[in-house]
Amino acid sequence: MSKSHSRRAVLAGIAAAPALAAPALADQAGDAKLRELWARYLKDLAAEQAVSAALDPARAAYDAEEPPCPDDVSPGHHHEACRPLWKKHGLDRLYEAWNDAGARTDAAAKAILEQEAEGLFGVGAKLAALPSQEDQDLAYDQEAAIRSALRDIDRLIGTTFLAAFALVSKTSAEDDDFDSVEDSEDEDEVVS
Repeated sequence: MSKSHSRRAVLAGIAAAPALAAPALADQAGDAKLRELWARYLKDLAAEQAVSAALDPARAAYDAEEPPCPDDVSPGHHHEACRPLWKKHGLDRLYEAWNDAGARTDAAAKAILEQEAEGLFGVGAKLAALPSQEDQDLAYDQEAAIRSALRDIDRLIGTTFLAAFALVSKTSAEDDDFDSVEDSEDEDEVVS
């Protein structure tokens, strides 16, 4: 097992750490809705990981028993011929459960990104709560989380971090990010 910590684990720890910033940002009563959504996200993520823990060995057992596809058989026909083996390992049920759990995790992550943060806890939750399914575009999801957090930081402390980030972003910018760039150009003084 790797001794390095995952990004998600590090950010979760940061989000749970006491705020050491301005008193308004350190208010522990703030971010009530984001605290609720964060708890839901952690519960959904734990359920998804539990299903994944059951799915991985079942899929490995299937893969070990699956015969190679003959040259004269299409992959689709080969897959259909292996359906009894697939069912033997309960993969339909496990994949359905994994997809359902992943959809709940991803919905919780989306709700977190859509909720305005009132303090550092909320900003941390936005950075840590990412969609979990492997078919997600991770670079886009990470940038969406960064944009959401920077938008709240800008609102809370009067900075223009989002406008600067939008200039170097690797994914297409959201419409309101361009508004942030225009707003920052209209300001007399830039806060850094």
